[in-house]
Amino acid sequence: MAQLLYGSFIQVWREKETAINDTRLKRLLLHDASHQASEKPLDDGTKQVLTTSYIASKSLVYVIDDLLSLTGSITGSVPLLDEPVHLSCCLEEALYPLRRLGQEKGTTLIMIPSTGPTQYVRGDPASLQRSLSILAANAIQHTTNGQVVVKWYETVMNPKNTVIHISITDSGPGFSERELNDMVQEFEQVPDEDFDKAS
Repeated sequence: MAQLLYGSFIQVWREKETAINDTRLKRLLLHDASHQASEKPLDDGTKQVLTTSYIASKSLVYVIDDLLSLTGSITGSVPLLDEPVHLSCCLEEALYPLRRLGQEKGTTLIMIPSTGPTQYVRGDPASLQRSLSILAANAIQHTTNGQVVVKWYETVMNPKNTVIHISITDSGPGFSERELNDMVQEFEQVPDEDFDKAS
């Protein structure tokens, strides 16, 4: 009995320590980014670098948060949200902070809402906004003097379900064919011993 109690205590202790460390890491990342930005007067070049760094830091925090949410969802400790979301408003809220960054780079951020009947969906608005922000910020970062277009529309509609398609396109240079092939080959090349261990 004492062994079972001790094992449960250790497990709860480790989960608490992990949660504290995760919160501490997020706080340090945000504090460091804000502290560096407030130390001295900034010229335009430095402002651009800090803006890009801030977006990258924010994206990193979101990725960490998503990973923590995913592991929490797998263990059953974090419930997935399923609430009504006004899709146009949700997407516009996510894009609003990015419009200024786009203007600084000479890039126009355009949202084209659906003309179909669907206005509300059920889901997790924070996760949707986070994902959209990361993708749109990446598109803006790699587009100069062009445009980034966010478009959503219904692709399949029936009485019970509607499939919503959200696309982000930009006029940036994209990958060369060689870069794309190199990137795909990294995912295609799996060492045999790793495959053998998995089977």
